[in-house]
Amino acid sequence: MVQRLGSAVPDLGRHTAGDSTGLRGRPEPDAGRRETETTDGLPQASGGRKEYKDDGKVTKVVEWFGYTVHLLVDVTHEVVLSYRITGTKTGANECIETLVEGLKRSTCVGSRRSHARPRNSRNGTRGARASSG
Repeated sequence: MVQRLGSAVPDLGRHTAGDSTGLRGRPEPDAGRRETETTDGLPQASGGRKEYKDDGKVTKVVEWFGYTVHLLVDVTHEVVLSYRITGTKTGANECIETLVEGLKRSTCVGSRRSHARPRNSRNGTRGARASSG
């Protein structure tokens, strides 16, 4: 779908940004199904917490139970180019490389499966940005 849209919009993907947000969910009550999902590489719902800081001081705390959705978007056209759903412990900056590489390799926009964290990920960066232009 992104490739088809890219043929109609030549500068699609030139200015991109990545971010993540909480996605509320419930745990799978059936232990057998939960085990199958884990074996298939799907993340399990868990507790998440995000702290917003200003000058080192925590100004806001958001807590949720569920998952984290990571997005790579075209900021000019406001189009999602790639996404990934993970457990709540994966930070926004840990998925940017995987989202960009997945977009380069695939004709499919998103993936439901959780992937291993990319090597050499940077820690501590909020609102990590990737530029493909």
